[in-house]
Amino acid sequence: MKTTIKENVKQLLIKEPRLRDNDTALCYYYYNQICKISYNVALIDFYLDRDIYKLPSEQTITRFSRKIQEQNPELRGKEWEKRQRKVKKVQKELGYNVEN
Repeated sequence: MKTTIKENVKQLLIKEPRLRDNDTALCYYYYNQICKISYNVALIDFYLDRDIYKLPSEQTITRFSRKIQEQNPELRGKEWEKRQRKVKKVQKELGYNVEN
């Protein structure tokens, strides 16, 4: 049975809590741990060959991460709560009609 991108991302979020707040690190770990891309691959080669090897885009990985964290609050990072405390203040500053 083939595992999906979503399942792989979830396993990384469970295994490595530090990836929960860092999309760049999450993508790096995904490509290295799941896709077995070597640390030594030149960046230009990685981007040029990505389509050949059918690697998921960074946007796909981070989209699944957000969806998983929405459905599984225990997989949210420490920064999530800090951002949530600021939401209403920022919405008011932007002119949205929000209640306290």
